[in-house]
Amino acid sequence: MKAWKLLAVFIFSVALVTLIGCGKAEEQPAQKAEPEPVPVEKTIADYTPTGEDIGTEAACAVCGTTLKVSETTQAVVYDNAVYYFCTAEEKAAFAANPEKYVTGVEEVGTEAEPEGETGN
Repeated sequence: MKAWKLLAVFIFSVALVTLIGCGKAEEQPAQKAEPEPVPVEKTIADYTPTGEDIGTEAACAVCGTTLKVSETTQAVVYDNAVYYFCTAEEKAAFAANPEKYVTGVEEVGTEAEPEGETGN
């Protein structure tokens, strides 16, 4: 009789361990969440015009006035592009809100065909 009790306890224990173990095996492993992309900060750095820049014409990024670039022309590098300014005040205005002026520059470049030209 003791053998049957021991066998019943053994079977019950094996069944219990199997149920507990199977329940854990069915759980999906936690998937690693993709890291959120970190926005890249666009930086502004002072720029001193070099030999190839000097003497070229450029438009002021703030007011749009055409200027001749010299060694003393106010300039910055922003988002891998060089921007020139008539005055230090315009450079400061650009630095305070560069997207305002970069967007404005892009809009100027998207104008339709100049008058008098046709697609023919």
